[in-house]
Amino acid sequence: MNPFVIWKNHQRLKKIIADEKPDIVHIQQVNRMAFMTARVLRKQRIKYAVTAWGSDVLIIPKKKCALTKRLQYVLNHKRI
Repeated sequence: MNPFVIWKNHQRLKKIIADEKPDIVHIQQVNRMAFMTARVLRKQRIKYAVTAWGSDVLIIPKKKCALTKRLQYVLNHKRI
């Protein structure tokens, strides 16, 4: 994926979270966007819950080590 697109999405996400000021966020699927969201929320000390679907936990992490690390980060740093 294009690094500029990732950076641009990260900036948009930070702005949305800053504007909305949520008390809690529900992350519906553990993917690249969930990882980005978890990092932004953690830095802003906002609680979040995660719903990891079967393929998020059972299939995708077996494809690449980086995907396993991303899954572990999102699940281990949740604040609820």
